Amino acid sequence: MSNSRESSPSVRGRPRSVDPGAVESVAIRLFAERGYDAVTIEEIARAAGISRRTFFRYFNDKYDILLAAGRRRYGLVCKAFAELDADEDTFHALCESFLSASHFERTETELLQAGRAVFTANPVLFERTISDAEGMGEQLTQMVGKRLNIDITQDLRADLLVRLVRAGAQTAQRRWIFGNFEQSLVDLLEASFALLAGPLLSEVADLDAQAR
Repeated sequence: MSNSRESSPSVRGRPRSVDPGAVESVAIRLFAERGYDAVTIEEIARAAGISRRTFFRYFNDKYDILLAAGRRRYGLVCKAFAELDADEDTFHALCESFLSASHFERTETELLQAGRAVFTANPVLFERTISDAEGMGEQLTQMVGKRLNIDITQDLRADLLVRLVRAGAQTAQRRWIFGNFEQSLVDLLEASFALLAGPLLSEVADLDAQAR
């Protein structure tokens, strides 16, 4: 396994730069090989070629590493949603944003396979990451509220729409991870989103029309 190393010595007292993604990769592979509970922060830091102090500059604890990939992916979802044409209806714009953030490079898929080994050995840990990621939806809810020209503190529909699409995405992700990657995540997402329908979507379509 190749280790991530801190870069060349700091210049004029500035801290060395570290690639958090490389530290994450080292940690998740250690979790997969030895079990999440058995791996210590000191072991992660040593394998990544950094100090314990440097580790805490980027992560709160080892559990924070498991949330890092979700944060990055969610950032891509928000970016994609912001860049989509305002003429596209909001529901499909949300679905398209999750789809666009779900195309993984080969190295990333290998890392997710290692993550799958961690979660299949400890399913409660996976459900905890889903629960703890709940707060990530707030930014997207604000963006949807702005797009629909509604006050999200008084109107529930933006929050409900984001939760609905996120639930569809999480269902597809859960099937993808615990299904041993036999189906494409994109295919699972498309199938999940196709099943999401009801009065809420009709109301959102009406709001879309009014906001234009």
